[in-house]
Amino acid sequence: MNIHYILPESRKLSLSQASEEIFLKRLSSYVKLKVIKFKPEKNGDKKFKQSKDEERLLKLIPKNTKLILCDEKGESLNTKKLLLKIETFLTSSSSLSFVIGGPYGFSEEFKTKADYKIRLSDLTMNSDLASAVLWEQLYRVFSLKAGHPYHNE
Repeated sequence: MNIHYILPESRKLSLSQASEEIFLKRLSSYVKLKVIKFKPEKNGDKKFKQSKDEERLLKLIPKNTKLILCDEKGESLNTKKLLLKIETFLTSSSSLSFVIGGPYGFSEEFKTKADYKIRLSDLTMNSDLASAVLWEQLYRVFSLKAGHPYHNE
C-alpha cells in the first residue's frame, strides 16, 4: 500500500514540518508514505493563483491512485469512519493520495477530479494546521488498522 501526502511547501519551520517529522517515523511501520510538496503561486489574483497551484498538483498526483482532497465542503468523518473509507478504497487501489490545497483551496472543476473529499474540521484553518491534523489522523487510522486499540475504548 502506498500513501502520497501532497501539500503546499512551507517557507519557514512550521507545525506541518514538525508533525511530518514525528508522524513519518510512526507511520513507516504501517505504510509506504511519500511526501510531495508544491510551491504555491505568489503572483496574480486569487483565481490565477488557484489555477497555477492546480496545474502543479495535476503533475504531482500519481497515476492510478485514489485521490482524496481535504476540502472545507468535504464529508465530515470521525477516525473510525475514515478508517472504513480508506479500507474501502484499498480494495480497489493500492495507492491513495491525500491532497491539501494552497491558500485558495480548490476550484469546483478541480474537485470533480477527486474520488473523495474530506473535511478535517468545521473550523477554518490554514494549510499548515490542516496538514498537522491530517498527519495525526492518518497515524490513528493506520494504528487502528494494525489492530492497536482506540485511545478511549
